[in-house]
Amino acid sequence: MKIKEFLEEKVLWNLEDLWHNIVDFFRGFKRIFYFLPVIWHDRDWDFDFLLTLVEHKLKSMQRYFLNGEIATRETYSRMVDTINDTLEHIKKYKESSEWYDVECGGCPIDITYEMQPSDTMKGCSTLVSINSETGKPLTDEEDEIYTNYLKGSFEFEKRQWDAIWESIKKEGESWWD
Repeated sequence: MKIKEFLEEKVLWNLEDLWHNIVDFFRGFKRIFYFLPVIWHDRDWDFDFLLTLVEHKLKSMQRYFLNGEIATRETYSRMVDTINDTLEHIKKYKESSEWYDVECGGCPIDITYEMQPSDTMKGCSTLVSINSETGKPLTDEEDEIYTNYLKGSFEFEKRQWDAIWESIKKEGESWWD
């Protein structure tokens, strides 16, 4: 192998590889600073932080797809749309009580809670649901209405949770491959 061929083949290739490694190193630092606020506030006991991390990553990918030229406009437009759908489900899950109120028209009964002395256990208190309009404990009928409202709210939250992971399961591979 001649010196010129060696230089062209080995040295220039190694310089390109070195440049790629340097750029990749700084890109890594940029990613650390991008995710630092999310990781800083993470707490292991609440999976809401998991959704915040997933949300942050999806927004980053979305920006990349919109700014990069990795695929045809139709392909990354579809990717961005499906990521938007997943982000919308995450938002609805994290704000499920507000979204459910919009969906069902709000809680049918305005309720407050009070600690009242227990009838059955001396020296103990019981949390009692109070109808804010009447100032009295809920009747059996009001309690059933409120219980059904809460069940519906929990079902809405579960639908959003399932939709998040179903979307990632169904579309996730197309976001990366």
